[in-house]
Formats: sequence, C-alpha cells, structure tokens
Amino acid sequence: MVSLTDGPQLCALRLPGDGRSRTYDFLDKLVLWDDPTGFRVRLRVFLPGYFDRPRNHRWSYASRVLMGQYRHILFGDVDLDEHVDPAALTPVMVCWEQAGSSYVLHDSMVHAVVAEAYTVSLVIRGPAVKDRFLVMDRVPVRAGGSTGQAGNRLRKLRRNRCPSSACSN
Repeated sequence: MVSLTDGPQLCALRLPGDGRSRTYDFLDKLVLWDDPTGFRVRLRVFLPGYFDRPRNHRWSYASRVLMGQYRHILFGDVDLDEHVDPAALTPVMVCWEQAGSSYVLHDSMVHAVVAEAYTVSLVIRGPAVKDRFLVMDRVPVRAGGSTGQAGNRLRKLRRNRCPSSACSN
C-alpha cells in the first residue's frame, strides 16, 4: 500500500481500455471492479491539498479507510442546489475516519471530507439513483455538478482521463 502512494499516480496502474479510473489534482480513483448493474469497487487515494467540499452523490456507498485518516462532516439530507451557500450548511455530525474505519452513506446525505495526504480508502458504490450530483466550493462560493459518465460530453471525459503516457498498454 505504501508503495502505491510513494510512486506514480494510481491511475498508472489501471487496466488498458479502462475509461472509468480517474486522476484529479486532489484525488486518484482506480476502478477495481465495474458490474453491469451499476455496482463499482474503487480504490481512492486523497492527494495533498484535498479540502472541504460539501457534496452529495448519485449513489449510496460503503467505504473502508485502509490507510491514513480524514475528518468527515455530515450535513444531513439537504436540498442541495446551485443557490445554497455552503457556509450556511450546519454539520449534524463531525467524526474522524481512520484506518480500519468503515461507514455507509445514503445518496441523500450531503457531506464533506478533509483528508490527510495519501489517505487510501476502498469504496463500494451502488447503482446511480439520481441524474446528477452537486459539489460546493466554499471559497469562492460556487457550485458545480455532473450527470456522471453517462451524461458527460467527450471533452469532459478526455479532460478527466489519465494521460496515455501514464497508462500501460
């Protein structure tokens, strides 16, 4: 596990032809298993600088922290849209998810995490039950969302994919 976080980005480990693994400036997600029914198993590595971004998801999921830790802020079942001021969100629970911690989050829950660099977690997500999700940036206040891979345009998919030089063929 340590060698994964000390070496190249996780995305370099993905399988050829895998368009679902992603690398971002703050997070690597490696898809380990993708079921046609919509269930997916991912390994996530939070990179330095991962910050508090309240968001919801299109699917419910279970997570197990394998290495590191993060502060998990739960805001509850909030009607999240582009007009919500993230500073106005009131946490209903704040906890530390540490190596060995597991939790399940329903798709209706709005939450945020502040991750220690190179925290690694295993996520099992269910099928999408909503058409879109929203992510809120606190400073500057802005909202962005997505309809997931099925609704993305090719340009967005290309931008989020690992560079071909990082992928083994």
